[in-house]
Amino acid sequence: WLYLKIQESDAQLKVLLTDDIDLNDGVDPSLMLGTESRPFTGIFDGGYHTIHYDYDEVTEKWRGLFAFVKDATIRNLRVEGSVDVTQIHYGALIGRGNGTILVENVITDVNITGAMNQVTGDAGMIGANYADITFNNCATLGEMGFEGSSMYSPFSGWSSGESKTTLNNCYSTCKLTEGTGTG
Repeated sequence: WLYLKIQESDAQLKVLLTDDIDLNDGVDPSLMLGTESRPFTGIFDGGYHTIHYDYDEVTEKWRGLFAFVKDATIRNLRVEGSVDVTQIHYGALIGRGNGTILVENVITDVNITGAMNQVTGDAGMIGANYADITFNNCATLGEMGFEGSSMYSPFSGWSSGESKTTLNNCYSTCKLTEGTGTG
């Protein structure tokens, strides 16, 4: 990506977004930041820019703009678009988080729709939370929910018993529709 300045230090990756990015030009939805074996670890500074995506079909669990994140900071970013999911734990920002995560000054405005008849765990920020995650000055907008879906939320779709979620100065105008969502 020409829009990223990447600096790798001893322990972590540092990324600064220098312009808006539109991922709608034929980008495969499986090409997200971080993998299960190599999660994004470091600092991603969006520079107050916007990343826009519209994914027609996401068929794998634990997906989001960042599929896997561990011990990271994501800040100063707006994420917008839409996604149609056929698998569990989709997060507009993070699919699955582990370790300690800080998200600050982030707005997501993503419409999440799909077709499943099970627990889905979808969310405006993180789909599956196995982390100690803190949200500072964040907002979720958009709309989520579809017939047969359950367990979706503006911030964290599903959380393990060991996870911890802290919200500081955050809000949501996310519209929860259909299914049995849990606001």
